[in-house]
Amino acid sequence: MAEHPSPTLGPGEHDEAGGTPGQPVARWAYRTAVSCYLALIALLLLWILWLAPPPVQLIERELPPGSLISPVLLLVVGPLLLPLRGILHRRRYTLAWSTMLILAYFVHGVAYTVGGGVAGWLGMAEVTLVLGYFAATNAYMRLTRAPRTPRE
Repeated sequence: MAEHPSPTLGPGEHDEAGGTPGQPVARWAYRTAVSCYLALIALLLLWILWLAPPPVQLIERELPPGSLISPVLLLVVGPLLLPLRGILHRRRYTLAWSTMLILAYFVHGVAYTVGGGVAGWLGMAEVTLVLGYFAATNAYMRLTRAPRTPRE
């Protein structure tokens, strides 16, 4: 009988990084997913607050400088904060539905990429982070799922 690689964890138990002891790839996938997710939040905050803030002219009315920052932050970054706790706690259900949420940011990034200029580069960075999160989360979910039992 083969010895279990970790003296503190039994067979089938998970370590603190979310994978079983023999799955360093699962740990790497989870850490990559969290890194991409947090980097996406940071990118969007920098984008809205400093790199390319929203314009102050809306329709035919001049707005005070910075008056659109709060609503735009709420609409753009707010949805990313909803699943953050579940992602950091490795909740599989939250990881699954957050991959569907993140696709809206893929569309947002593609829309800005075709615009060119600074917003185009920011859009490309957003698309890259979204694809990184999506791929790493899917890899983590596949690597850590429970083994299937054969049907009789």
